[in-house]
Amino acid sequence: MEIRTARTDELAELSALCLRSKAWWGYDDEFMEACREELSLTPGDLESTAVAVLADGTQVAGVAQVDVDGEWAELDKLFIDPSAIGTGAGRTLWEWSVETARDSGAVKLEIVADPGAASFYEHMGAVPAGSAPSGSIAGRSLPRLVLEL
Repeated sequence: MEIRTARTDELAELSALCLRSKAWWGYDDEFMEACREELSLTPGDLESTAVAVLADGTQVAGVAQVDVDGEWAELDKLFIDPSAIGTGAGRTLWEWSVETARDSGAVKLEIVADPGAASFYEHMGAVPAGSAPSGSIAGRSLPRLVLEL
């Protein structure tokens, strides 16, 4: 598996991977449709943020997106294809995300996580820091975590 920069021609495939990964937590179709826009990657994302793909040849295992603004970075996306969950793909993309944030001058990395994924980020060293509103579901709060870089 290697990490490479995401390409414009694969944005639809990567967005579909994000949706498959989110659906792995058992959400229904209505919920997933409400999340579609937030989980989709655009050409603008490639211009304004760092987006990486973890792949083995043509098989994509995961995608991560980091947005750095001064001393703060935000993990916008870290999604693993369900077929690659448990293979270390998440850890690999997490390490890329942390390194990318650090190398860009950030001293803190913020993660607004799916409730099911929060324990993964805690295992990776992030600490709970309250909650944040969902960008897709009105009235829904999500775990917010921070990693000191």
